Amino acid sequence: MWFQAGYAPYLRAIIVGDDYLAATSQTRGAQSVAALTGPPLAGALVQAVGSATTVLADAASFLISFISLAVLPAARPAPRSEPPASLSAQIRQGLAHLFADRLLRTLAWATASLNLLLTAIGAIEIVFLARNVGAPPGWIGVLLALSGLGGIAGSVLAAPLSRRFGLQRLARTAVIATAPAALLMPLTSHGPGMIFFAFAGPPTSLGIAVVSISFSTLRLQHCPGELLARVSTTSRTLTAATIPVGALTGGALGQLLGNRTALLLLAISYLAFGLFLLATPSLKELSSAPHPDRQAEQPTQTHNNATTANRQADPRAS
Repeated sequence: MWFQAGYAPYLRAIIVGDDYLAATSQTRGAQSVAALTGPPLAGALVQAVGSATTVLADAASFLISFISLAVLPAARPAPRSEPPASLSAQIRQGLAHLFADRLLRTLAWATASLNLLLTAIGAIEIVFLARNVGAPPGWIGVLLALSGLGGIAGSVLAAPLSRRFGLQRLARTAVIATAPAALLMPLTSHGPGMIFFAFAGPPTSLGIAVVSISFSTLRLQHCPGELLARVSTTSRTLTAATIPVGALTGGALGQLLGNRTALLLLAISYLAFGLFLLATPSLKELSSAPHPDRQAEQPTQTHNNATTANRQADPRAS
């Protein structure tokens, strides 16, 4: 949570111009590459050296993250016109702005709801593949890696799709356009039947990547710079709070209904979430007010980022 509190403001501080869509697409692409290579590597390590040593290797890999963060250049803080408020006052201000702003409030609950459903699915999908399907660890890694291909594709396609349809329409429709693929997961069976999971993962991950990029870009565009850290942290705290709820929900459904039935119920819930998001008014009627940080110099700028994706992002944003 501490890392995420600084991530969005730091990203915004190093972006040249307002290429938020390009920057978020690049960072999401890097995450998708990690998601693609991580599962098969984990499966191979489990088979080669065992589960405990694999977890130890994963813990050691965080040293690479620490070194990477240690050598990052410092972003220049925004100039202050008055002394900063107390910490409690800043927290209250961030909460007030998040819940008062219709778009930011919608993005917060939608992200939290999506995360709850995905966490519930993630809590049982590996158990389902191992116990119900009988897939060996190596094949489980391959199947999860195929989902990562969808995430990479979503990171690449987010910018051109935004130019074609507009960012707010993309945010509304990305889930519903890809959610039906999740219904293939419960059909997975041993042997050739594993192809159902292989076809379910990539489209679902593509939709998740596109909606995640769209939501992050809208938040970067819409939120005033001096409030971004507080609003982003509050939103991520709400999202993180759904992780234990989603994990418990998925595990309980798997135990009560069986893993296959639980996956079917969650896939239907994911589809219903896409339909609800499609009809969300605050994403359909996105404000045309200028960017909060640029009202003076760009009075006609709108929140639609379809044109900004044409510009090449500053290399530092990658």
